[in-house]
Amino acid sequence: AVTMDYASLIEYNRLPPADYVLDSELLRLNLTVQRDLGRRTFLLLDVPFGGAYSGFMDGFLDWYHGTLGITVIERDRRPRDNFLYTVTLPDGHTVSRSSSDFFLGDLRLGLGVRHQGGVQTVVSLTLPTSTGPEGYGRGVPAVAVLNTLRRQLAPKLLYEGSLNLGFTPRHGE
Repeated sequence: AVTMDYASLIEYNRLPPADYVLDSELLRLNLTVQRDLGRRTFLLLDVPFGGAYSGFMDGFLDWYHGTLGITVIERDRRPRDNFLYTVTLPDGHTVSRSSSDFFLGDLRLGLGVRHQGGVQTVVSLTLPTSTGPEGYGRGVPAVAVLNTLRRQLAPKLLYEGSLNLGFTPRHGE
């Protein structure tokens, strides 16, 4: 499977005790390969790519939102097509991240089991393979268990929910 998301984000949270601003256009491209081992078990490999850019969509989105009568106050506080990702913690320490061109993310390997009744469990290991700048990868291996329930509630209504648990050791800021 190949999936791609490209989004223009603006979050401007200047509330005590912390401060958070994100103004970016983000690319996420995932290549996922899944191989059945049997009727109920499978392996999966997820190869993610990403990018964090100053962007080009702010002018278009200002026009689009204006046409629909939507006011995005956060957009008015920031210059157009200008990247910023910063968090100021209650102790005054500031963490900033830089924009980045296309980069490899952290690889994820998984072993899955399809249970009865539309339930699926995947145990995964994520490896620190990111080539992006600090803050865009885990930096250490991580493990997770992902449980998903999928039920057809009506001919045109499908429910899918998940309950997940994971562990990533502390690393960096």
